[in-house]
Amino acid sequence: KKQYFLVDDEDTLKQLSASIKRSSQMAVSVISTGQNYIFDDMIGLAVSSNVGESYYIPLNQKTQSDDLFSVSTPSKQISKTQFEKYLKPLFESKSILKIGSNIKNSMHFIIKYFGKTNFEPYDDISVMSYCLSSSEHSHDVNSLVKVYFDEDLPKLDDIQGSGKNKIELSVLETEVLKNYMCEQADYICRLHDILKQNLISEKRTSVYEIFDRPLVKTL
Repeated sequence: KKQYFLVDDEDTLKQLSASIKRSSQMAVSVISTGQNYIFDDMIGLAVSSNVGESYYIPLNQKTQSDDLFSVSTPSKQISKTQFEKYLKPLFESKSILKIGSNIKNSMHFIIKYFGKTNFEPYDDISVMSYCLSSSEHSHDVNSLVKVYFDEDLPKLDDIQGSGKNKIELSVLETEVLKNYMCEQADYICRLHDILKQNLISEKRTSVYEIFDRPLVKTL
């Protein structure tokens, strides 16, 4: 069973905060206008603290009117102040494990939004997967879902289109982005459970924790 929520008011933000505190972990997936955190901006992020439960938080999403050249910010969106009040302390908490895929990139975008933020402790499922099988397959979320669940998650091109029909991510319908992003965060959470157990069973946990995971900050 999957429950995916849109965080566009303070009550749902409180619900998410409470869920993270109960589980002591948060799988995070960021969507942005591009991959370069210096020039691009975060559109929103999804957080999953329990398998099958995920929340999407739009932060810089736009609505596009019939006039293709007119774009406005939707009113139903939490403020940066609310985001900082409820989530920044959790990102910085030593008792909350932050989980991601290519988490360094997510960190950069969140730091750009929040300012200086300490993310430790963290796990990166792509690095965990590489530690287990460096050359057998790719280590992005969609590839790992195919390997471990034999499922095909939607790709960005599937929801964004391509060529002259390509839609900017920042003006995609909120519901479309919510479903896409929540599924990404949900499966990061699911994959983390599997990969963590595999590291233990294959006696690779020490290799990951001592050698591989510290490289995330330097790669």
